[in-house]
Amino acid sequence: MPTDEVPPDLLEQMGTVASLCEEENIRVKSLSFGNFASEELIEEYKSLKSIVADHEAISRVKVERELAKQIEIDETRECRYYLWDIAVVQKRGILKETYPEFTGGNSGDLIEVPPEADMNKDSFEYQNHYLILCSRLSQNYRLVGKLNQVRAEAVDLAVPITYSKIGLPDTTRQSKL
Repeated sequence: MPTDEVPPDLLEQMGTVASLCEEENIRVKSLSFGNFASEELIEEYKSLKSIVADHEAISRVKVERELAKQIEIDETRECRYYLWDIAVVQKRGILKETYPEFTGGNSGDLIEVPPEADMNKDSFEYQNHYLILCSRLSQNYRLVGKLNQVRAEAVDLAVPITYSKIGLPDTTRQSKL
């Protein structure tokens, strides 16, 4: 979006929202639902949406894309957001910090899914959290559903996981797999 076409009040508000997002380590897509953001950030985002609504020629989607480009998420700090079925905490090395038994592994390693563990599109239950499936696997909704079905038939299942995210158990939703 060329800046010469953007009203100054919109540019200023985008800068304010981007700055707060970086300060709180929040992704733009979390703002639409108000997840994990402070009241101040939510209010500033509402103000941004109001300014966009006043300018018919400007698309909110384009503004949000531009905001996402401006915001740098710090991978060394916790960032919380929702995947499809669960909220996650993302931080470099968070799985190894939380569960030392994973210290020798890397993202993409196959991890056995316990037969009694709850499983959804994005993850499976492990002790006090959910381990997040690698993105290539979780993007294939039908395959994850089939794997869960096979697992229910007493087949040992091991799946690749990511080491930079853990799921928060009190935020799970259940899609029908």
